Amino acid sequence: MKKEAYCDTTSKAVGKRLKHIARSCLIENPEIVKGFIAEKECSPAFKESLVEAYDLYCRANGIVWSKPFYQRYDRQPKIPTEEKLNMFIANSSLILSLCGQATFFTKTMSAFSPIWA
Repeated sequence: MKKEAYCDTTSKAVGKRLKHIARSCLIENPEIVKGFIAEKECSPAFKESLVEAYDLYCRANGIVWSKPFYQRYDRQPKIPTEEKLNMFIANSSLILSLCGQATFFTKTMSAFSPIWA
C-alpha cells in the first residue's frame, strides 16, 4: 500500500479490518465475504470501510469480485436548546459564565440585526 501512496495509519486500519473479516469467514471467497458484510449488524459507514479494505485485498491478490455499495448518511448536529445553554452558563465558573453570557447575547442579538444596527 505504500507504493500506492497510502498513509501508515490507513494501512493499519485496512489491516485491522481485513483481520476482522478473516476471523469471521473465508477471505479468499468473495461471495462469502459479501454475505458476511451484508449480514453484519453495524452502520453502513463501517460496512463501507470493510468493503473498501476487502477491495484493496482483492486488487493486490488478483481476485475478481463485484463490489457492493453502502451509502453513508449524514447525521444532523445536536444543537443545545436555550434552556440547556442557560443551565450550562449558570453552573460554570464566573469568568466562563461571563464569556458564555456575552457569546449567547451576541448570537441572540445577531438574529435581530436589523433592529440593533
